Amino acid sequence: MIAKGDKVYGSMGSKFAKVAATVTGTYTRCQMDGCLGLRVWIKWPDGHVTKPCSKGIVTHGGKHRVG
Repeated sequence: MIAKGDKVYGSMGSKFAKVAATVTGTYTRCQMDGCLGLRVWIKWPDGHVTKPCSKGIVTHGGKHRVG
């Protein structure tokens, strides 16, 4: 599970690939039909908040990355 305060990086190939965002600790259910994931609220350094589904966040080597 991705916890409050964890760092999440942008997807590979995007301009945010090396930028770390912070998990805010707010979670909501994913609204996609049949998905059992949670929307993880992530705050980026520029102040924007995104809410990717937990099913699309990949953890590898202890680092979280948006799909």
